Amino acid sequence: MAQTYSNRCKDSRAELLALKRVNIFLSALSCMACLVSIVMCVFSVHLYFKLVHISEIYTDAQTKVTVNSPSSIQEEPSVNFPEYGYEAPLPDSSAVKLETLIKRAVAEKVPKRKGEKKDKKPGKGRPCPKPQHNETIIAAAHYTTYMTEEFVRHNFGPINLANPTPPCKRFQDWHGEACRNRTFRNHESRLVLNTFKAADWMKQSDIDSGLFDKLDNGTFIAKRSGLYLLYAQVLLYDVQRRQAVGIIHKKEGYTVNSMRCMESVDYNDPNQDMAVNSKYKSCSVTGVLYINQGEAVEVQLLYANTQVDLTEDATYFGGVLFAKKGH
Repeated sequence: MAQTYSNRCKDSRAELLALKRVNIFLSALSCMACLVSIVMCVFSVHLYFKLVHISEIYTDAQTKVTVNSPSSIQEEPSVNFPEYGYEAPLPDSSAVKLETLIKRAVAEKVPKRKGEKKDKKPGKGRPCPKPQHNETIIAAAHYTTYMTEEFVRHNFGPINLANPTPPCKRFQDWHGEACRNRTFRNHESRLVLNTFKAADWMKQSDIDSGLFDKLDNGTFIAKRSGLYLLYAQVLLYDVQRRQAVGIIHKKEGYTVNSMRCMESVDYNDPNQDMAVNSKYKSCSVTGVLYINQGEAVEVQLLYANTQVDLTEDATYFGGVLFAKKGH
């Protein structure tokens, strides 16, 4: 009895194992069927869109060749085409002629494949002109006075301790009188200050080459047209009630622009000595002017009998030019 029960158990186990194998096989088969169906769907969609695209191309080609029937096509007059450089003339058959025209239209419509060279547009190979840039140049100049140690020794000789009063001497080119203590007094109003010389650093570089030409009478002539930032400082030492300094811009001898500064004494006691009443006062002018090439700039003492200090670091003139290249 026990042996019969064990045989039955073995048979049931074998049946269960076979059922499991059948289930696994059926599941795999269903999965493969699903995968195949998905692939077929994708392929069908792709084929559909491809056919639609081809039909559109064919429709466009037919619209370019509007022909009612092959018999209505008029034959082109015979032309002697050269053997190279042109296509051979179409055959006489109108059907073949229509088919050739449709093929040409389709070939024009189909986009070029990867790697194919596109036809160059007319003029594409010509080099384009390079854009011109407006370059700006900057130049500068600075002028100090002639009253250096060497100039004083050369014009006034050694110091005389027995007579410490500083000797003075008239300078014809300056239209005034200069003294050993480096002071200068003009004898006329609106006098062009002609005591300037180029600074030492200008002789060691060409940075001032685009600014001024200095004339013998103290006038500066602009070499270029452009914006000029001009500055001038004069150190005054006098008892006059008013002293004024100006930067004058002239065109053809006439004043176009002017900038000035003015100083005056606080109090003047005629009973006291001049040295008691005199005081140092600096008069400075700064401004921006547009000056054309060939126009003049001057530094003027606007009042007569104005006494100024001509020490190099006390009285000076200069400018900075901003101009476009070629002007």
